[in-house]
Amino acid sequence: MLLPLAWLLRRRARVGLALVGLVLAARAEAGLLDSPLPSFDGGAPGIVVYRMGPVHYQAGHVDTVVKCDSTGEAQVQVAVEVFDETNARIGSVGRTVLAPGASISFVTAADAASGPRVVLQNLPPLDHGKLRVSATTGKLSCTAHNRIVGDDGSASESALELIKRVAP
Repeated sequence: MLLPLAWLLRRRARVGLALVGLVLAARAEAGLLDSPLPSFDGGAPGIVVYRMGPVHYQAGHVDTVVKCDSTGEAQVQVAVEVFDETNARIGSVGRTVLAPGASISFVTAADAASGPRVVLQNLPPLDHGKLRVSATTGKLSCTAHNRIVGDDGSASESALELIKRVAP
Protein backbone atom coordinates (compact mmCIF):
# COMPACT_ATOMS: atom_id res chain seq x y z
CA MET A 1 0.00 0.00 0.00
CA LEU A 2 2.90 2.38 0.69
CA LEU A 3 4.62 1.78 -2.61
CA PRO A 4 1.69 2.95 -4.75
CA LEU A 5 1.24 6.08 -2.59
CA ALA A 6 4.94 7.00 -2.90
CA TRP A 7 4.81 6.38 -6.66
CA LEU A 8 1.71 8.61 -6.95
CA LEU A 9 3.38 11.42 -4.98
CA ARG A 10 6.53 11.27 -7.15
CA ARG A 11 4.40 11.31 -10.30
CA ARG A 12 2.47 14.37 -9.11
CA ALA A 13 5.74 16.11 -8.27
CA ARG A 14 7.08 15.42 -11.79
CA VAL A 15 3.88 16.71 -13.38
CA GLY A 16 4.02 19.83 -11.17
CA LEU A 17 7.65 20.49 -12.13
CA ALA A 18 6.81 20.07 -15.81
CA LEU A 19 3.99 22.62 -15.51
CA VAL A 20 6.26 25.08 -13.71
CA GLY A 21 8.83 24.63 -16.50
CA LEU A 22 6.21 25.38 -19.15
CA VAL A 23 5.08 28.52 -17.34
CA LEU A 24 8.66 29.74 -16.91
CA ALA A 25 9.46 29.02 -20.56
CA ALA A 26 6.41 30.98 -21.68
CA ARG A 27 7.42 33.92 -19.46
CA ALA A 28 10.92 33.91 -20.94
CA GLU A 29 9.48 34.87 -24.32
CA ALA A 30 8.08 38.25 -23.29
CA GLY A 31 5.99 40.01 -25.88
CA LEU A 32 3.49 42.80 -26.27
CA LEU A 33 1.71 42.11 -22.98
CA ASP A 34 4.59 41.41 -20.65
CA SER A 35 7.93 42.62 -22.02
CA PRO A 36 9.61 45.41 -20.06
CA LEU A 37 8.81 48.94 -21.17
CA PRO A 38 11.51 50.96 -22.91
CA SER A 39 13.47 53.23 -20.60
CA PHE A 40 12.66 56.92 -20.48
CA ASP A 41 15.07 59.83 -19.97
CA GLY A 42 15.89 60.61 -16.37
CA GLY A 43 14.59 57.22 -15.25
CA ALA A 44 11.00 58.45 -15.53
CA PRO A 45 8.52 55.61 -15.06
CA GLY A 46 6.44 54.69 -18.09
CA ILE A 47 3.02 53.17 -18.63
CA VAL A 48 1.45 51.38 -21.57
CA VAL A 49 -1.09 53.75 -23.10
CA TYR A 50 -2.21 51.86 -26.25
CA ARG A 51 -2.00 48.46 -27.91
CA MET A 52 -2.79 48.32 -31.63
CA GLY A 53 -2.98 45.95 -34.55
CA PRO A 54 -2.68 44.62 -37.09
CA VAL A 55 0.45 46.48 -38.10
CA HIS A 56 1.55 46.04 -41.73
CA TYR A 57 4.78 46.96 -43.43
CA GLN A 58 5.93 46.16 -46.95
CA ALA A 59 8.51 48.65 -48.22
CA GLY A 60 6.99 50.92 -50.84
CA HIS A 61 3.53 49.30 -50.67
CA VAL A 62 2.07 49.18 -47.15
CA ASP A 63 2.93 51.32 -44.14
CA THR A 64 1.49 51.88 -40.69
CA VAL A 65 1.04 55.40 -39.32
CA VAL A 66 0.34 56.15 -35.64
CA LYS A 67 -0.50 59.76 -34.81
CA CYS A 68 -0.30 60.84 -31.18
CA ASP A 69 -1.37 64.14 -29.63
CA SER A 70 -0.29 65.35 -26.21
CA THR A 71 -3.40 66.26 -24.20
CA GLY A 72 -1.70 67.21 -20.93
CA GLU A 73 -0.18 70.38 -19.56
CA ALA A 74 3.36 68.98 -19.24
CA GLN A 75 5.77 67.44 -21.73
CA VAL A 76 5.44 63.71 -22.28
CA GLN A 77 8.02 61.14 -23.37
CA VAL A 78 6.57 58.64 -25.86
CA ALA A 79 7.94 55.31 -27.11
CA VAL A 80 6.50 53.05 -29.82
CA GLU A 81 7.48 49.38 -30.22
CA VAL A 82 6.52 46.93 -32.98
CA PHE A 83 6.02 43.20 -32.40
CA ASP A 84 5.86 40.56 -35.13
CA GLU A 85 3.42 37.68 -35.65
CA THR A 86 5.30 35.56 -33.09
CA ASN A 87 5.06 38.34 -30.48
CA ALA A 88 8.78 39.18 -30.66
CA ARG A 89 9.80 42.85 -30.56
CA ILE A 90 11.34 43.89 -33.89
CA GLY A 91 13.08 46.97 -35.20
CA SER A 92 14.20 49.93 -33.16
CA VAL A 93 12.05 51.63 -30.54
CA GLY A 94 10.68 54.95 -31.83
CA ARG A 95 11.03 57.72 -29.23
CA THR A 96 10.21 61.37 -28.88
CA VAL A 97 9.32 64.06 -26.36
CA LEU A 98 6.11 65.99 -26.97
CA ALA A 99 5.41 69.48 -25.67
CA PRO A 100 1.90 70.16 -24.30
CA GLY A 101 -0.56 70.18 -27.19
CA ALA A 102 2.01 68.89 -29.72
CA SER A 103 1.49 66.07 -32.23
CA ILE A 104 3.78 63.46 -33.77
CA SER A 105 3.39 60.59 -36.23
CA PHE A 106 5.26 57.31 -35.83
CA VAL A 107 5.65 55.80 -39.30
CA THR A 108 7.15 52.70 -40.89
CA ALA A 109 8.45 54.81 -43.83
CA ALA A 110 9.41 58.49 -44.05
CA ASP A 111 6.95 59.23 -46.87
CA ALA A 112 3.98 57.61 -45.09
CA ALA A 113 2.94 60.88 -43.39
CA SER A 114 3.68 64.58 -43.54
CA GLY A 115 4.58 66.86 -40.64
CA PRO A 116 6.60 65.94 -37.57
CA ARG A 117 7.34 62.22 -37.56
CA VAL A 118 9.53 59.49 -36.14
CA VAL A 119 10.45 56.71 -38.58
CA LEU A 120 10.47 53.25 -37.02
CA GLN A 121 13.79 51.78 -38.14
CA ASN A 122 15.05 48.30 -39.04
CA LEU A 123 11.68 46.67 -39.63
CA PRO A 124 11.43 43.51 -41.71
CA PRO A 125 8.33 42.97 -43.87
CA LEU A 126 5.38 42.52 -41.54
CA ASP A 127 1.93 41.14 -42.29
CA HIS A 128 0.03 41.00 -38.99
CA GLY A 129 2.15 42.63 -36.32
CA LYS A 130 1.20 44.53 -33.20
CA LEU A 131 2.24 47.84 -31.76
CA ARG A 132 2.58 49.24 -28.25
CA VAL A 133 2.59 52.94 -27.31
CA SER A 134 4.15 53.72 -23.93
CA ALA A 135 4.59 57.11 -22.31
CA THR A 136 5.41 58.88 -19.08
CA THR A 137 1.74 59.87 -18.72
CA GLY A 138 -1.60 58.65 -19.99
CA LYS A 139 -2.43 62.14 -21.29
CA LEU A 140 -1.99 61.07 -24.88
CA SER A 141 -4.52 60.53 -27.67
CA CYS A 142 -3.47 58.24 -30.54
CA THR A 143 -5.05 57.03 -33.77
CA ALA A 144 -3.61 54.70 -36.40
CA HIS A 145 -4.09 53.56 -39.97
CA ASN A 146 -2.43 51.48 -42.64
CA ARG A 147 -1.44 53.36 -45.78
CA ILE A 148 -1.64 51.22 -48.93
CA VAL A 149 0.04 52.35 -52.14
CA GLY A 150 -1.26 50.86 -55.39
CA ASP A 151 0.83 49.94 -58.42
CA ASP A 152 -0.27 53.21 -60.05
CA GLY A 153 1.05 55.23 -57.07
CA SER A 154 -2.36 56.04 -55.64
CA ALA A 155 -2.66 55.74 -51.85
CA SER A 156 -5.55 54.73 -49.63
CA GLU A 157 -5.90 54.47 -45.88
CA SER A 158 -7.52 51.85 -43.69
CA ALA A 159 -7.95 52.35 -39.92
CA LEU A 160 -6.33 49.72 -37.72
CA GLU A 161 -8.92 47.17 -36.64
CA LEU A 162 -7.90 47.16 -32.99
CA ILE A 163 -6.87 50.20 -31.01
CA LYS A 164 -7.07 49.48 -27.30
CA ARG A 165 -6.47 52.26 -24.81
CA VAL A 166 -4.87 50.75 -21.74
CA ALA A 167 -3.98 53.75 -19.56
CA PRO A 168 -6.64 55.59 -17.53
